[in-house]
Order: sequence, then C-alpha cells, then structure tokens
Amino acid sequence: MKSTLRCPYCLMPTRPQLENRNSKSVYLCQWPDCGAEIPRDFVEQPKIHRAIVGLIGFSGHGKTVYITALFHLLQAMQNKWEGFYCRSLDHYTIKSFHDRIHRFKEGQLPESTPANFPLPSLFHFHAVPYFGEGYLSFYDTAGEIFEDSQLIPQQGRFLANSDIAIFIVSIGDSGEQWPTRLEELLDIYLNGVYNAMHTDLKARQHLIVVFSKSDTLIGQVPPEIEEFLMKGSYPWYAGFLSGEEMITRLEQSSNDIRRWLEKQGASGFVKKAADYFKSTEYTVISSTGAAPAGDRLVAKLTDEDPRRVLDPFFWTLAKTRPRTFWHRIFRQ
Repeated sequence: MKSTLRCPYCLMPTRPQLENRNSKSVYLCQWPDCGAEIPRDFVEQPKIHRAIVGLIGFSGHGKTVYITALFHLLQAMQNKWEGFYCRSLDHYTIKSFHDRIHRFKEGQLPESTPANFPLPSLFHFHAVPYFGEGYLSFYDTAGEIFEDSQLIPQQGRFLANSDIAIFIVSIGDSGEQWPTRLEELLDIYLNGVYNAMHTDLKARQHLIVVFSKSDTLIGQVPPEIEEFLMKGSYPWYAGFLSGEEMITRLEQSSNDIRRWLEKQGASGFVKKAADYFKSTEYTVISSTGAAPAGDRLVAKLTDEDPRRVLDPFFWTLAKTRPRTFWHRIFRQ
C-alpha cells in the first residue's frame, strides 16, 4: 500500500492502489466518488515537490491565454535550459495542451474555459533553473463563476485546496473604475472561499496578482514598471547567479507595482490581500507581446514575444518550497 497523498482529481487524501482497469495496470484513487487513474510517477515519487495552482479571474481577462502562453514558452525552453523538460502526466493534459499550444503557435487564441469543474492539468518539471524538480497541478475555472461568489463552493472547490491563487486581471478590460473591479474580484473570492468554504487562506495560500495584456498599459504605468515588462522575454531569466537573486529582483518589481496600485486608488485591495493571504506578489505580463486581432494573433508568435509570463511560474516555485530548500541551496 502506498503512502497517503492528495488525489489531484478529487483533492481528497487517498492511498492509491495498483489495480487492473481496461487491460492496464494503474493506480486508482480509493474514494468511491472518484476512482480516478493517478499518474504512476505522481504516486511512486512522493518526495518530489508538488503544488496546486488555481487560476482566478473574470471572463475575457486572459486566464486561458496566459496558461497557454506559459506552456508554449516552457516547451520552447526545453531547447534552451540545460537538462530541463516538462512532461504532461495524463491523457487530458497531453490532449488539451499539445493541441492548444499547436494552435497558439499558428496564431489561434485558445477558447475560454467552459463553466464546469475543470480537470487539472498535471505536469512534471525536471531541472528547472534554480529550483530543480517538481509537480504542478493547474486548475483553470470559467470566469463566469467569479461573477457570483455563491457559485464558487459548487464549481470551484479546488480553490480551497490551492497552494497558490493566481488572480488574472486585465486593467484595460475592467473599465475606468478598474480599482473597484479589482477589489470586487477579491471580495467575491473571499466570500466564496474564506467565508462559505471556511478556508484559512492566511495559513495555506499565497496570492499572485497578474496584470494581463500589460502591453496596453505602455505610457500609463511608471517607467520602471514599463521597462521591467519590456525586458521580460525569456533571456532575462538566465542572467542571475542564483534563484535567490532572481526572486529578489521580482520582489522589487512587485513592490513597484504595489506602490503604483496604491496611488491609483487600489489601496483597499492591497490591504485586504495582505491581511487574508500568506503573502501577495504583483506582476505585469504580456502573453502575446502585442494585442491580437479578434481571436487571432496579428503575427506569428516567436519565443521572444511573451513578456514576463515566467514570473508567476517562478513565484509559484519560490512560494511553495520549504525554507529548508532555500537554506540548502543558497546558504551552503
């Protein structure tokens, strides 16, 4: 019998059993309402670091485009980072992401996530620069769920179990009163996850706020934020002696964005986020480098086009690593 782990599909603790199913030998979740096939390595390598990531945001703000751009770039980085590769761990992830990334490379933006409880996208990352090996489970839920906090307990129960909550917010799609819209998203999330589901967010969850489509903010944000965005193609991440040095630079940018938000009238969001989560970081990204035309990219995507899309990925790894990891890597 294997040790207890959290099933990535039902999110309940289980002791997977190796059984025969459809002429296959597979590990099965033992919860009667689940019975999902759990990937072999996910069970047999329990000591490898793992984390759960939930994507949160209103419809049309770029959640699905962001996660597609991220994995497009990570796929490309297999040819650039020594030893690095990422592997899809189940049929859904293989089918969903390889098809989506293929269309993305051809200029087609991905469709929005349907309004039902999503299957996770499960990945194994090997030899990530500065961080090594790990499993990440990504959940992308339909934006319409976040228009009504009462829908969250019904269709977004994974949110309560996420180690990382990534808020995807497009300022340009939020109207002139965007600080109010930003705060509304946080209030909806807190009402659904903290209040209705009794999740102790302060004890278990980090918040990463991602301002998507930030190429449209050029000329509207301070020069240091604009410069950081424009310099954020993939070669930027190779210029550090350590992961600690890179994260320190990301912290500086996060503080720059936080101060700008306060000056724009978003202090209510900033203060509430600080009170309810273990930590809060801010990033600006451009998934495609320029605004698309409808559901198509205006030009063929290159590896250099996505800007700062790796920031939330590295923040996720940094926030979910135990303190002993940082001590072992950077204090030896």
